[in-house]
Formats: sequence, structure tokens, C-alpha cells
Amino acid sequence: MTDPFDYMDKLATRARHDRAPQGDVSQRILYRLAEQESRVESPMLVFAAGYAAVASAALAYGYVLFGSMTDPLLSLFQQATVVMP
Repeated sequence: MTDPFDYMDKLATRARHDRAPQGDVSQRILYRLAEQESRVESPMLVFAAGYAAVASAALAYGYVLFGSMTDPLLSLFQQATVVMP
């Protein structure tokens, strides 16, 4: 069985003999990374906005239900006001 690091050693030896690219490539790399981040964040922002809208609607509905739960006779009085003029 061969040593698992043999491949890494061969790759490092080959990389030492290659010439490095001339010029500054950092701006192109930063631009490409920024472009990739914007693509990733866009669907997440849409999902988060939709989730926040649904959560706020559920919170409002829960607040209404909580008001009726704190006073058990509230539903009886509401029905009585509909029947009585």
C-alpha cells in the first residue's frame, strides 16, 4: 500500500516547478467572491422576508386569541350583544 501523502508530495513538487502568474489578480478574485455572495444571499433574503411576514400575521392572530382566552365569558358576552339590540 502506498503512502497517502505521496500524492501530496508529488503535487507539491510539480507546483514548485510551475511559474506563478504575472500581475495582480487580487481584484479579480475579490470581485468574483463578492459576485458569488450576492447570488447566495438573494434567495435567503426573500425567504427571510416571507417568513417574517407569516410570523407577524401569526403573532397578530395569537394576540387576538390570547385576549379571548384571558376572559372565558368574553365569547358569551359578544354573542349576547349580537342577540340584544
